[in-house]
Amino acid sequence: MRTNRKVLVQLLSATILMAGGWIFPVAAQEELLRASGEILRGSILEDARNVYRVRVEEGALIEVIAASTEVDTWIDAELPNGTSLSNDDYDGLNAGFLRVMPSSGQLVLRVSAAFRDREGRYTLTVTSRRPPREIAAGEVRRGALEKGEGGGDRWSSLYQVRGRAGDEMTIDLRSDDFDAFLEVIDQEGRSFYDDDGGEGLDSRLVYRFQDDGTLLVIATSVGGSRAGSYELEISSQRRTLVARYDGTLRQGGRRAYDGRLYSVYEYEGRPGQSVRIALDSDDFDPVLYVSDPDGRPLAMDDDGGGDGNSLLDIVLPSSGMYRLFVTSFYEAYGDYRLTIYE
Repeated sequence: MRTNRKVLVQLLSATILMAGGWIFPVAAQEELLRASGEILRGSILEDARNVYRVRVEEGALIEVIAASTEVDTWIDAELPNGTSLSNDDYDGLNAGFLRVMPSSGQLVLRVSAAFRDREGRYTLTVTSRRPPREIAAGEVRRGALEKGEGGGDRWSSLYQVRGRAGDEMTIDLRSDDFDAFLEVIDQEGRSFYDDDGGEGLDSRLVYRFQDDGTLLVIATSVGGSRAGSYELEISSQRRTLVARYDGTLRQGGRRAYDGRLYSVYEYEGRPGQSVRIALDSDDFDPVLYVSDPDGRPLAMDDDGGGDGNSLLDIVLPSSGMYRLFVTSFYEAYGDYRLTIYE
């Protein structure tokens, strides 16, 4: 039996504010859609019954939540520009997401159960959120987490920072009140996370702008369950590309004393030289080691680059040939990119 839905769609009337690569509607928070539905186990009408379409505007900060006390929900979405995304547990067991819309048009949403043999009722809400707070590179902001500001029901604060192509921004979240957790969302809708990349329980995440644009920054605590005061700092610098190596860890390659595959590169440095070394991979969790010209360990990093990647900032102590070791946290194969800046 088809379930009736009451859908309320409100048109958004607002002035427009340019914000880097995004255009943010300046308006109070507006609910664009609220719909009740039901997921039925084995129903041949499931796809048609639980598909929703809502008109959104370019630059709108949109939050979607499929809330249920009966079923672990799942959302598949197609953004107006054709980009697809899926989510399971955005807010507890409720599926959803927070995204800036890349273009105007229809946002298509399909709600289902995270496990195919489950069923239950849910409520889908689509909300146009207030624009985030501005923060610029070189600034430090002090504040307190607020309930729901960064999406869902978690304690969080939401900011935006603008950058130009080639900018590399280091984002630090520090707190004495909670275990800090950082999330950033770029204009492509990609999310990057860091928990303990800073000192102690503080978070540090590095983002490199490929194009001019704006980055959403969500400051929160691990799990979003703790409130408290924090300090958010963003620093930016343009570095010169010195070298870039694309390589592969493959079966049959050289192995370290602990059995892990590795590759090694050499870099001739000078005393007092400041270098940044980035190791990125989509195939495995990379780990970067650096030894000095005498072969002694100098530095190591696992997840300092955010999203599981490695990043080291080093002031070289002497002249000579430094060795850079590329390996994985666990036994793994795949492609990587090693980049050196000064």
